[in-house]
Amino acid sequence: TLHMSIAWQESKALRDTSSRLMTFYPLKLYKLRWGIETNYYEQKMFWELGSYKVRTKTAIEHLLNLTNAGHALMKILPYEDGKLSAYRDKSPQELRHALSQQIHKEVFFATLVSKAQSSINSGTLLKALQVLAWGDEQAA
Repeated sequence: TLHMSIAWQESKALRDTSSRLMTFYPLKLYKLRWGIETNYYEQKMFWELGSYKVRTKTAIEHLLNLTNAGHALMKILPYEDGKLSAYRDKSPQELRHALSQQIHKEVFFATLVSKAQSSINSGTLLKALQVLAWGDEQAA
């Protein structure tokens, strides 16, 4: 907003713009502000930190750095890993949710495997668990 206001003050071409075009100037400012607000909201909700409070300047800086890094990585990951390319046009929250579900599945499966290894029919049980966890095509 400040950048556009300064540009208006310093730019004769912008000041000489017709009144018809100047009616759209507030919309341009709002568009810039909306992009910033949307990004901030996405980052805050991305890590579910809506109610998280920090008290020191250093803690706030660390929180922002962590949030920005995580958000940026979720934006970049679908371009770096072909298996996640379906998430290129989706929000980082959707990718984070999908990754979280996969991690839960793998932790669940690993826990069952460790407990099933002492079972009498562990091979049959492991095969059944693989079918449940990954589907028929990947378990085969």
